[in-house]
Amino acid sequence: MTTTGLPHVQPGDLITAGQINDLIDLLNSIDQRLAAVEQTGAQSGSDVVISAIEPPSGNVKVGELVRVHGANFGFSVGSHRVYIDDVRVNAFEAGSSDQLLSFKVPLTIVDAPVNGRPAVLTVSNATSSTQRTLILRSAMTLAGAADVNFINVQPATPTANAQASFQFQVVSQANLEATFALTPSVISSVSQALWTSGLRLLDSNQVEIPGGQVTLTPGQSKTVFVVINPIPNVPNGTAFTVALNVASGAVTGSSGNMPFAVGSAVQQPDSTITLNAPTADVVSGSAALNATTLTAGNGAIVNLSFPSTFTVQGNYDIAPSLKNGAANWGLVVAVNTPNPLPVLQTEINAGNGKASKNIVIAIQRNAGATAGTLEVKVTRQGQTQNRTRTLQLQLG
Repeated sequence: MTTTGLPHVQPGDLITAGQINDLIDLLNSIDQRLAAVEQTGAQSGSDVVISAIEPPSGNVKVGELVRVHGANFGFSVGSHRVYIDDVRVNAFEAGSSDQLLSFKVPLTIVDAPVNGRPAVLTVSNATSSTQRTLILRSAMTLAGAADVNFINVQPATPTANAQASFQFQVVSQANLEATFALTPSVISSVSQALWTSGLRLLDSNQVEIPGGQVTLTPGQSKTVFVVINPIPNVPNGTAFTVALNVASGAVTGSSGNMPFAVGSAVQQPDSTITLNAPTADVVSGSAALNATTLTAGNGAIVNLSFPSTFTVQGNYDIAPSLKNGAANWGLVVAVNTPNPLPVLQTEINAGNGKASKNIVIAIQRNAGATAGTLEVKVTRQGQTQNRTRTLQLQLG
C-alpha cells in the first residue's frame, strides 16, 4: 500500500482482493491518524498518546513484532503497561522508550484463528490509558511453552522396598495442538540402575501411557504420575531427585529436579497455587532462557516473569533465593510485583475460580558469580505449605 492514494479503475475492470485490502489498509491508517489527532487535542500533556502502529493495518500474527509510536508511555520509569485483550505483554524489544514500544504478540494468545479476529490493544502509564484495535491471526507455527507442576507424592514418606507415586499436572501453553513426549527421570548416587528399572509413567487412570506421549490442545492440562516401584532397598536418608520433562519440537517444559530422601516425609506443595515456567525480558547484557536454565553473561540483568494462579484469597509472600552453590547474583522481587502479593476474592470470581498473576523477579549476574539454582517460593500468609519453582543458573 502507498500513501499517495489508490489507482482508479475503469468500468468493467476486475476488482481484486488485493485492491480491496489496499483500501482497507488505507482506511485503517486514516482512522489511526485521525484518532491520534483527536486524542492529542483532548488529553493533557502527561496522558498516553498513540500516534501510529506498525504494521499500519494492525493485522499481525501471534508472535510477530508490533511497534507502537506515541508519547508518555512511561517506559523509562517502569509505569508502562501493555495488554492485548486481557493478556499482558511482559517482554519489550531493544530500543523501546517513552515514545516507542516494540514487542512481539505473546504466544500465550491461543484463540486467534487463521483468518484473524479483532483484539483490543491497551497501552497505559501510571495515570492514563488508551486503546486501539488489532487483527490477530494464528501463528501457524508451533511455539510457546509447557508447564509441569508437581502436585504431591503418595505416600508422603518415600520408603525403601515400597512404591512411591509422584503426581504432576502438564499444561500446554503452546499456540497449537501438539503431541508431547514425556520423559521421567530419577537420579541417586546409590543403586542408580535399580532406581531407573522401577520407573513408570502412568495416566490419570493409573494406566501406563503408550509411547510416553500425550496430545494437548492450547491451554489443556492432563494429570501424569511418575511411579517408582519399588524404591530400592537403600538406607533411610538416601537422597534422590525426580523430574518430568516434556517436549514437542521447540516447545518444552520441565518440573526441574526435585529433591527427596528415603524415609523423610515430604512437605506437600500448596495445591491452591500454580507457579509456572518463566519468560525472560533481557534488560541489559546477554542472556538466554529455556525451560530449565537461565544462562547469563557478565553483568546481565534479566526480568523473569512467572505466570501464576491462585484459588484462595489472601496475601502471599514471595521469597526468591539462591541454592546449590549459586552466589554473587543480585536478586529482588521487581517493583511492579507487590510483596506480599494480594489476591482478592473478586479476582478469583472473575477468573472462574482462579486469579491469574504475574510474579516478576529481577536477577543480575555480578562479578564473581557462580552457577547454581534460583528458587522462588510463594507462601500464603498463615500457612506452612508453599509452592516453589526452581531454575538452573549458568554462566554464559
